[in-house]
Amino acid sequence: MSGILTIWLGRRRPGRAGGVQRLLMVAFAVVAPLGIVIGNASPAGAATGGYPWASATCQGTPLTYNGTQYCPNDNWVYNSGLFDSWGYNYRNCTSWVAWRLSTNNGYTMPRAIGDASAWGGYFSSHGVVVNHTPAIGAIAWESGGDHVAYVESVVSGGSQVTISEYNEAYYPGRPTAGDGLYDTRPVATSAFEYIHVKDLSGGGGYEAAFEANTTSLWTAGSAGTGDHGLGMMRGTSPSIAALPGGGYEIAFQANTGSLWTTGSAGTANWGLGMMAGSSPSITALPNGSYEAAFEANTTSLWTAGSAGTGDHGLGMMSGTSPSITG
Repeated sequence: MSGILTIWLGRRRPGRAGGVQRLLMVAFAVVAPLGIVIGNASPAGAATGGYPWASATCQGTPLTYNGTQYCPNDNWVYNSGLFDSWGYNYRNCTSWVAWRLSTNNGYTMPRAIGDASAWGGYFSSHGVVVNHTPAIGAIAWESGGDHVAYVESVVSGGSQVTISEYNEAYYPGRPTAGDGLYDTRPVATSAFEYIHVKDLSGGGGYEAAFEANTTSLWTAGSAGTGDHGLGMMRGTSPSIAALPGGGYEIAFQANTGSLWTTGSAGTANWGLGMMAGSSPSITALPNGSYEAAFEANTTSLWTAGSAGTGDHGLGMMSGTSPSITG
């Protein structure tokens, strides 16, 4: 058994009491041995989602638990082979997502990157956005387990998604109606993280950011509507940019007078003082990150983000706001 351990540490939020939030994620990958005998196929008339290898049969003698059959080691055979075009086991969650991304999104999965538990770490290390913001066509990744699914739709407000999947909860301790089968189901958005390799627009959409009359940062639109619980400097305006990997990032002057960013790429206090009455501007970068421009409390133009943070040594008119583009 191999394992991956990741620890995320939160940051203190402006205008909110409390300390640092912590989120712990542990993911394990399991390598299973091959079986030896051809066994059962999927039930006649079962839904397949259009998956072309739904007729793959079990390699090995099926196990029966609580009246339900399971395929040992989850090895399914199709035309004498165990793996699909991208190197994933037939009738597994990984194979379904690879096929769905190819046929629906026009995206080619990297070949054989491992069990589902490894996907978040792999894509994150290759510059793909992995976050808690769902999007149509994204990969739903069970960061604390070993499962991936495909996001078919997002409920208005973002609290729930509908996913499609193969082979969910097949372990004998978690009996289902069957093993290596297709299904769709609504789940709470919080049940997964989301890997944004090539999201679909779902016919278009938008997200607006604003300072509410409570002085808190709010967003409203296709990706959801709600209070971010982050206090803004009264009378200033946030800036928002759509990220190419999916989701968005917002830059704003917090009620502490400091530059803050929040959104799909993370939440951060940059510890950089802004000029009173000014507002930052933010733009997305091709790598899925962003860069913000603002007037510092020294009246100088500053930029901050993945492309670099620093003083440009250029004096700005007091109380004005710059604009930036990628």
